Amino acid sequence: MSEIRILEGGIFRDYRGELVHMNDFHLEGAHRYYIIKHDNTKVIRGWHGHRFEGKWFQCLRGGFRLAFVRPDDWENPSPDLRPEVFTLTAEKSELLCLPAGYANCIRATEPDSMLLVFSGKVLPEAVHDSWRWEPQMWGGDKI
Repeated sequence: MSEIRILEGGIFRDYRGELVHMNDFHLEGAHRYYIIKHDNTKVIRGWHGHRFEGKWFQCLRGGFRLAFVRPDDWENPSPDLRPEVFTLTAEKSELLCLPAGYANCIRATEPDSMLLVFSGKVLPEAVHDSWRWEPQMWGGDKI
C-alpha cells in the first residue's frame, strides 16, 4: 500500500468569489514553499528525488500529472520501477502528501498551470539531498 496520500480540502463559492481551503493540513514539518508555473503541457520536470525530504503539492491553477517512484537504490536505481501517477486540478481542492524517499516527475495538463509545493527541508539541506534522472526513466516522458 502506498504511503502517498491525498487530503481533501474544499472550495466555498458565493457572490464575492471563491475561498479555497485545506483545513486539515497542519504545517508541522513544512519549512519552505515554492510555486512551479508551466506555460505549456509539453514541459516535463523530473525526475527529481529526495531521500530525506517530504513534499506537499497543491494545484493553484490549471492541472498537473504527478508521477512518483521510490528508488530501490539511489546510486543505481532499477529502470523497472513502476510510478504511481496522480492528477491534481485547481477545480478540486486537494493536497498530495509525499513522504521522504520518493522521486517525482511533473507535467502540466493545461497551459499556464501553477503548482504550490511545500518542502520538508530548508534549502541548504535539500540541496545536499538532491537526486536527478532523465524524464524517460520510469516512463516520465509519457505521464
